[in-house]
Amino acid sequence: MPRAKTGVVRRRKHKKILKLAKGYWGLRSKSFRKARETLFAAGNYAYAHRKRRKRDFRRLWIVRINAAARANGTSYGRFIHGLSLASIELDRKVLSDLAIRDEVAFTGLVKTVQAALQAKAAAPKTAQAVKVGNGALEHKPANRHLAVPNLHLDDPWPGRLIVTSHFHSLRISPGLWNTFTIPRAALHSSKEPR
Repeated sequence: MPRAKTGVVRRRKHKKILKLAKGYWGLRSKSFRKARETLFAAGNYAYAHRKRRKRDFRRLWIVRINAAARANGTSYGRFIHGLSLASIELDRKVLSDLAIRDEVAFTGLVKTVQAALQAKAAAPKTAQAVKVGNGALEHKPANRHLAVPNLHLDDPWPGRLIVTSHFHSLRISPGLWNTFTIPRAALHSSKEPR
């Protein structure tokens, strides 16, 4: 009795791989082994480059926005910052398209952004920061960072202070109380700390 090999099953498997490798150069489309190796590499590249394509397009959009912004007398960074100040929620893809296809609309956006930036610069700076030292709260001039938002003095370890914000719970020794600062956004929260 002749030895039975996989026969039809193996042939079907090879044909499936060779069909996927159709059009590849040389043995890569003829030999099952070479085709399998090539398809494995191709799949890895395809997976990685689907991710990379998103990065590449974002970079292209940023270059286009920067060029259009500089043509209107501002930089990309100031333009994006001004958009957030003006509460304009357009993504970079749309902004890039506007910069290419509708220069008048983009120029109008730049003017809106510059007005928002000037309004922020003209806003008075008030004393909003709080400094902690020996349990006393003192006001100090406003700056980029503000000190401790929510104070919980129920620390089981004496001589230390627990500072709780939405995302962080930090333990600070007394020597660092005057130097520790947190971002201003943490002060303007409506939720209770966890």
